[in-house]
Amino acid sequence: MTAKEFEALYDLYARPVARFLAYYTKDVGQLEDWVQLVFLRLWKYRESVDLEGAYLKTYLLKTARNVAIRELEKDKSSLFLYKPDMGEYPSVKDDLVLEKYQNALKEVPFRSQEVYRLSREEGLTYQEIADMLQISPRTVEVHIRKALRILRQELKEFQH
Repeated sequence: MTAKEFEALYDLYARPVARFLAYYTKDVGQLEDWVQLVFLRLWKYRESVDLEGAYLKTYLLKTARNVAIRELEKDKSSLFLYKPDMGEYPSVKDDLVLEKYQNALKEVPFRSQEVYRLSREEGLTYQEIADMLQISPRTVEVHIRKALRILRQELKEFQH
């Protein structure tokens, strides 16, 4: 891979990687550092990564998850989830509803929350999530079902 090709991949995937990592930190500086670590790893292993395959985004998000976990373990005090308003998910304009959604999502167990976000917010398929997290597609389905059940319960006042 040439530097120009790497730059093109960075331009294409840096924002989705940053959006994914934003669930692990609210610190913009830390977020930027983590994105750099993800792409540094991609560059380091560029010869063994299928850069044109269908799973490049999955590889990057799995790497991002591992970077976040490793970095958070270094500083256990920052272990919390944060959902920045990036104008995409959820697509709700009412601040009260957004706040309720974010609070409801905090009630979902961590692993189910992670699977839910990958599916609903990153648009990954169950198989891609299963491959990335090294779990079965059936387990992905169970986590999604659990997350939806909790979200429905927590947000029942907004259902019609």
